[in-house]
Amino acid sequence: MISSLQWEYLSGGYEGLPTKRVFPVAQFSDDRNGVSFNFRVSMSDPYLPLKVVSASVVLSTCTKGWTLDEAASEGDPERSFLCDVYFDVPFSRTPVVHLGVTGFDIDQCSSSRLKLSAESITGAGFQAKVTTWRSSRIYSVEFHWLAIGS
Repeated sequence: MISSLQWEYLSGGYEGLPTKRVFPVAQFSDDRNGVSFNFRVSMSDPYLPLKVVSASVVLSTCTKGWTLDEAASEGDPERSFLCDVYFDVPFSRTPVVHLGVTGFDIDQCSSSRLKLSAESITGAGFQAKVTTWRSSRIYSVEFHWLAIGS
């Protein structure tokens, strides 16, 4: 399904190409094992040197294997949850991946401790790692990711 949203690219310096190109944005949802993916942008064109892929992910107590909502003692070490993210079209080289937290539900009885990182990045995907420590309890985390590469 192609949405009405469009992404404009000003080529600025590629000989023989128009100075302005418009790319449609594909939008669909997928729900696997309680992990909600909203794929918002997948852009690729033979004239562009880079491919850009972006999506949002929601992880919560409904996600299979989620344990960050369980109480822990103050002396407990870090607790983490890994989520595998796969690109709809693989990159030929390892892309740069940027993550940004856009929402969370954290217990208010103790300090809010949340860390989000991208690990094991390959051309096919990466692992998003959500980490907390001590007595913090996380019920859900929503984040967007952006991968840029060739």
